[in-house]
Order: sequence, then C-alpha cells, then structure tokens
Amino acid sequence: MGASVGSAAVDVVLTVDVEARDHPCRPGNFNAMVDLMVGAGAPATLFVQGGWVDARATPAEVEALAAPGMTVGLHGHTHRRFTDLDEVEIHGELEQAERALRDAGVRAERPLFRLPYLAGNTDGFVLQSVAARGWWHVDCHAVAYDWKDDLRGDPRQVARNVVEGIERRRAQGATSAIALFHSWPDPAPEAVRQVVDHVQQRGDRFAPLTDVPRRDWNNGIRL
Repeated sequence: MGASVGSAAVDVVLTVDVEARDHPCRPGNFNAMVDLMVGAGAPATLFVQGGWVDARATPAEVEALAAPGMTVGLHGHTHRRFTDLDEVEIHGELEQAERALRDAGVRAERPLFRLPYLAGNTDGFVLQSVAARGWWHVDCHAVAYDWKDDLRGDPRQVARNVVEGIERRRAQGATSAIALFHSWPDPAPEAVRQVVDHVQQRGDRFAPLTDVPRRDWNNGIRL
C-alpha cells in the first residue's frame, strides 16, 4: 500500500457520505461497506442525504444506518452546493433533511453535518448559517476519491488515496485522521477492506468522530 512515515499511533475516523449515486453502480455497495466496518469493529459516521432517504434508499439500506457502531449525521437534502444558497435556503435544506430522516425513524446526531461537495467549508456565511440550525460541518483529511470515473475499477488506488492521507497526518504529528468515502461507488467496499487492513497492521485505532477534538473537524480541504 506504500511506505508509511513515522510511528505514532493515529485515531482513524471513517466517514461515509450516504447519497444518491452520480453514475451507474452495483446495488448493495453501501450495505457491504457497513458489514465490513461492523465486522472490523470500526465505528463510522454516516452523513446522510435527506432526499436519498425519501426517494432512493431501500429498506435494507435504511436499516444499515442503525448498525452497531454507526452514527448518523446530516448531508443536506438535495445535495446542492450551499455556496449557491441564501440563509433561508440553507435552513430549508437542513430542515427538510431532518424531517426526512425523522420520518424514516432515523436519528441524526447533532451537531454532525457535512456540506455537499465540501462547498463552503471555508465560507463564514455558510458555516454560520449551518451553525444557527445547531449543526457543525465536518471536513476530512484522507479522501478516497472513490467517485472518480477513472477509479471505478481500481479499489487499490482508492484505498491508497486514503492511506496516503492517514500517513500524511501521521508525518505531521497529528493524532487523528478523518477519512471520506461515499456510499455508492463500486470500488468503495473493497477499498474500505484494504484501509481496515492497513489500520490494523499499523496498530492504529478506529475512533468515533466524537472522540476527535472539534478543532480537527474543519480542515479547509478542497476537492
């Protein structure tokens, strides 16, 4: 998977943006990812799009949101960029997403929220508008890029993207690394398995997001 730098242990936080797919993919990828994480004893935060719950999710996928170790946050309702919205529209996105999850019997844990596309993660107006509804945007340090067309058949490279982000944090002396996957891309389940193997081999710990100081939630990363 590539050379790693440093030896200090890192708390690895798995997060998954759970949303409608961008292009055709195999059914069952999300459930396979959840099964892998549960089997590895790896807690994860699932940032769930309200519109996906409303119109796209299967009963099995909704049930997976409550699997052991899974914590649900919000990911907007329609996956619009919050930088294109005014304050009323931002609050509407959050309110609709909250309602969709509540109607499906899914409990979202405040203040866990991720901006669609990470758009607005350095924008004071966007962040303050989100915070006014009781939510707090969570960035990431290790990005899978699992949605990219040129990686659709390359789970090894998807996993390597995450591992490189984790190892970069280790080399910087950081004690945590937040990893970003998506729920639907075909390479994601196998990439999760490979990342789990790497974390276990390095002797790192899978940690819940809430164990990471909030100052590490906002990284200013650009996709």
